[in-house]
Amino acid sequence: MSGLRWTRLGMLMEPEADYERRPDGSGGCEDPRITFVESLQRYLMAYTAFSSDGPRIPFAVSRDLFHWTRLGLATFAPYQGIDFVHVDDKDASLFPIAIPNHAGKMQIGILHRPLFRGTRPEETACKAEPRAVDNVVFPTGIDRRDDIGSPDRFDVYFGMADDRIGVARLDLPEHLPQGAPADGRDDASEFPHEEDLKIGDPAQCGWGT
Repeated sequence: MSGLRWTRLGMLMEPEADYERRPDGSGGCEDPRITFVESLQRYLMAYTAFSSDGPRIPFAVSRDLFHWTRLGLATFAPYQGIDFVHVDDKDASLFPIAIPNHAGKMQIGILHRPLFRGTRPEETACKAEPRAVDNVVFPTGIDRRDDIGSPDRFDVYFGMADDRIGVARLDLPEHLPQGAPADGRDDASEFPHEEDLKIGDPAQCGWGT
């Protein structure tokens, strides 16, 4: 932007973990999306890691946006016979609040982009058949609309397979549907340790893209 000056402060993360590196020395950690999660009083980063297994979604946590602790890869329960462990996945955005699931435990939802065969941008951009939301490719951010007095409304911004950016409205349910837990870890409402973070499965919540 004209008239503004930017100062580089250094690197926050570089490929170090096994899930960020390939045997030939390449790899990557990129596409960060950072959210301040109110109930945890922490910043959570969802990013894309590249290893020999392909792109995957890891998380990191910070108190100050400068010092980050890796939490490892996202884990998902199988859904309708699909084992997400072996599916390329990226472009995750976290919701800023935790909500109780069907069992009353607090969970955090994400939007993400599992890359099933036939769903990559180069495979969908020119398809003739209609889609529910045409050419949606990946979420880029989630905005809670407290500014208009609607704390249960979230506006979701997304990139498209052409040259546009879209926005969609999501009204958050009071509870996640039954079957939403992504793994067996416990309540995230107190978050005494970074490794105790629990994230609900958006695919089972109907929030996936």
